[in-house]
Amino acid sequence: MCGSASDRGEESPPSSDASPEARSSVGINQHQKSKYNYHSRPQLNLFLSSFVCVFNPVFIMFALRRTMATMSPQASILKQAGKVVCIGRNYADHIAELSNAKPKQPFFFLKPPSSMLLPGEGPCVRPKGVDMHFEVELALVMGKTVRDLKPDDLTGALEAIKAYAIAIDMTARNTQNEAKRKGLPWDIAKGFDTFLPMSGVIPKEAIADPHEVELFLEVNGQVRQRGSTNLMIFRIPRILSDISRVMTLQPGDVVLTGTPAGVGPAVPGDKVRAGVRVAGRELLEGKIEVAVEESTRDYEFAET
Repeated sequence: MCGSASDRGEESPPSSDASPEARSSVGINQHQKSKYNYHSRPQLNLFLSSFVCVFNPVFIMFALRRTMATMSPQASILKQAGKVVCIGRNYADHIAELSNAKPKQPFFFLKPPSSMLLPGEGPCVRPKGVDMHFEVELALVMGKTVRDLKPDDLTGALEAIKAYAIAIDMTARNTQNEAKRKGLPWDIAKGFDTFLPMSGVIPKEAIADPHEVELFLEVNGQVRQRGSTNLMIFRIPRILSDISRVMTLQPGDVVLTGTPAGVGPAVPGDKVRAGVRVAGRELLEGKIEVAVEESTRDYEFAET
């Protein structure tokens, strides 16, 4: 306990040989303190002592360190993301399947970090009225501040990456299509809670060349997406260059590099599995296994 008995304001009863005046004085003082709720009450002092203990800076630092020590590696790194930047239309076959135009330069959008769903955090939840589609992607976890990177600086780009991960960019396709028709932003289509399932962190040394890995995604055991990152239209240096000329990339930020062909719907009851293979071998750190459930919240999408 942080306070001693004397600190709590407790008074010893008058001794038997004290004068009547002394005993009377003590009785009056105790009566007055009780009447005016002075802090001499043992219960109140115990509360105040506990309050001081809990909000003591040393206690707070100890609690924070204990929390960080018990946090999983992927949580401690990925939860630091200040922003999640996503590259759109970076695989020609995916552009063709959605009848989109090939971009002349990388274009990107943001997903909120609150949409992130890490391993073991529960199901991916489909909001009511939403046609939810999966898009598997290679994610870059930034380890350095990047600003105005040169588009041909491969060494600088790779040195700025701390680690990799696999991500599923869940998309409310009907919401996105409506936004496109009306010239509105896509934030709702990309930003629902749990709309970014992610794998654990893949150590940087596990992927020697991020342009030579195979991404895959299965739904209920059937392969839906499978493609190599060597099919990217814009490679990683160009991606990081274009982003960093607009907004500074900070350590912990996550960059999604685009999805190959095969995107499609995921409905409640589905089991979605995604991952990455390097030289034909699947990396266990890059595994995603997530169930899809229907939302029980009040929100329901309706066209505006």
